[in-house]
Amino acid sequence: MHLGLAFTFGESSPWVQGALLAATVLSVYGLWRDRRHGAVAGSAMLRIATLLVLAGIVTRVQVTMERPPDRRARLAVLFDTSASMTLPDAPDAGDPLRPRYERVRATWTAETVRALSRAGIDLEVLTFDEELGRHTGDAPTPYATAPDGSGSDLLGALSAMRDRVAASHIGGIVVVSDGRVAGEDAAAALVDTARTLGVPVSTVAAGAPYARDVWIASVRAPPFAFAENVVDIDVDVAALGYPGRAFEVRLYQGDEILERRTVVPPTDGGYGRVRFDVASDRVGSFAYTVEVEGPADQATRANDRRTFVIEVLRDKVRILHVAGRPDWDVRALRLLLRRDPNVELLSYYILRDLDDILRDPTPADELSLIPFPTDELFSEELGSFDLVVLQNFDYGRHQVGRYLPDIARYVEEGGGLVLIGGDLGLGQPGQADASFAKVLPVDVRRAAPFERRSVEIRITPEGRTHPVTAGLLDASGTLPNLGPLTDRNRVRLAPHAAAIGTRVLLEGAGTPLLLTAEPGKGRVVVLATASAWRLGFGPDLAFVGGMRPYDVLWLGAIRWLLRDEASDRLGVETDRPRYDVGDPVRVMVTTLGPDYAPEAGVAVRGTVRRAHGATDEAPEATFELTTGPSGTARTEIGGLPVGAHVVEVQRDGTGAEDTEDTARHVFLVDPPRRELSDVDAREGTRFLAALAEATGGAFVDLGAGDDLPRTFPLRPRRAEGRAARRTVSLWDHPLLVLLALGLAVADVHLRRRRGLA
Repeated sequence: MHLGLAFTFGESSPWVQGALLAATVLSVYGLWRDRRHGAVAGSAMLRIATLLVLAGIVTRVQVTMERPPDRRARLAVLFDTSASMTLPDAPDAGDPLRPRYERVRATWTAETVRALSRAGIDLEVLTFDEELGRHTGDAPTPYATAPDGSGSDLLGALSAMRDRVAASHIGGIVVVSDGRVAGEDAAAALVDTARTLGVPVSTVAAGAPYARDVWIASVRAPPFAFAENVVDIDVDVAALGYPGRAFEVRLYQGDEILERRTVVPPTDGGYGRVRFDVASDRVGSFAYTVEVEGPADQATRANDRRTFVIEVLRDKVRILHVAGRPDWDVRALRLLLRRDPNVELLSYYILRDLDDILRDPTPADELSLIPFPTDELFSEELGSFDLVVLQNFDYGRHQVGRYLPDIARYVEEGGGLVLIGGDLGLGQPGQADASFAKVLPVDVRRAAPFERRSVEIRITPEGRTHPVTAGLLDASGTLPNLGPLTDRNRVRLAPHAAAIGTRVLLEGAGTPLLLTAEPGKGRVVVLATASAWRLGFGPDLAFVGGMRPYDVLWLGAIRWLLRDEASDRLGVETDRPRYDVGDPVRVMVTTLGPDYAPEAGVAVRGTVRRAHGATDEAPEATFELTTGPSGTARTEIGGLPVGAHVVEVQRDGTGAEDTEDTARHVFLVDPPRRELSDVDAREGTRFLAALAEATGGAFVDLGAGDDLPRTFPLRPRRAEGRAARRTVSLWDHPLLVLLALGLAVADVHLRRRRGLA
């Protein structure tokens, strides 16, 4: 640091200047006269000093002191403190393995810091893992202890350096890391971000090319699968340091080993692939784990396992559709169901009823028509259908009456039934079996007159929130113009309607038009009209969300009948499908009332268990909640271990066997060392070299034995900051007058001692 001095003189009176000149002449004459007595040297010095002080006062001298701006360079050093820096590797197969951070600690020493300081460089030492931080220790590196960060977000660290580079006048950056970057896109984004900093980014690669480890590189499994269908799960296994060695890979569901495979990973850095085939016969969420059996001397076991979840869905929905006769309503429903590739539709028209058989007793096998397989459909194969639709169907005239107890049992055990009216169905007086009548919300023991008339549709308060009809409302909650229907069955509610949870969703001309019920474990929909097809083909029909009202109505009904999750009255979910260890798991519970409106004040109890734990194993967490006005309740659960977990909730007061009031959700807690999934440092070293080249920085490969340079590339130095300037007026200072008097007194005293005065 240099200090500049500048003297300036002000103006003074000529008389004052003349007096100062006369005093100078007299002083010189006196000194010349006394030179023989040996007092000239000391007296001369005192008189000259006195005259200079007087001259400064007379000429009004000012002294300006200026300190120039700082020109030392500043270098930011970013040390990677993620867990991958603890992985051991070596320059060659014959060399001892060494953790990467120890390689840095042995190279970046206190002498390195002093050498940079002597080169005019001040250091700012920072650390980064998932966040950018400042190193506050005394050591030249932050590796006094083994790093344990759960990730290395170099992109975020460089992005955070933008403001720091400008504010702290940083002229260069050094990144000390193993170069762990996920994918080419991330590498490209890092280079682009580094270029925007406007300073050279030098890199120090800590990794070495030789390591010993085997790991699960990737798992490719579909997030969804269909029941009874085979799913392919591809697992890539990589290995370093074990050329030609075979490893066993296992697929688990819980603690049960489903399959074993053997793989020999290639030695050129590629992956060995194994494939597992899985077929689930159940619907739901299932957690699987793949594991490779690695040697005891490998670098880490944290990357030997991967857990994932597959949501198993219903495969094709099997629907049995039986119609009393072909008409426009039958055609519309058949077209809708056949349009869905996930629907396996088995549809029949009944063209010969009992009256036709009595008039013409010709055996059915002698006719060209296909005989109706009554026994096969309603007895042998009934349980294989997810949904049964009886459309304008008179079971008495079509000789199906003796199978009605089978249909009733099918519904009570969880099946879905749709009953659509018309002149043959609800319009005929029935002799329905008592067990069949008990699962229906309308009275089928008496005829529901079929009336051909204009019927305006009105949605009920229950229909506004029910999953079957809520989709008919527009964004403002209004039922759009659906146009009039042309007929109806004047149905009556069954005496037991309330007992089976009957809901009237649509009304027409003062009578129920669309009803739902939930007898036993099943669900029933009754549509008391044969002209619903007009909801898809009316001339002035209003569309709902870009769909025809007919499609919206039937898709909502089918989802509800098949118990789609959106139609469940109790639901539970987490805010994320995967969590890191230590992250809180946020759980939300939703409850709906019988009318499918949000239900407040519902007490629920929940548990969190390991997805594959023993049935008698204590839960990892329990909670009790009460839903608020919106029908929701939330809680947070912490401290869960690594693995797959199931959160299950029940309405308070119900038992575990009551599946209607039980909901479950599967989520994962990942191990804290996800970045250890790949121990190969070679790709990271290549990336660090490219980053330094792209930004004009230096590249140092510690794994190849490179030494640290004495300096690093920096942005050209410039004066940073403002110059510090201070001006002092000497002539106006009282000490200057006192100094002049003191010098004069000293001169007189000296002359007296010499005998000159």
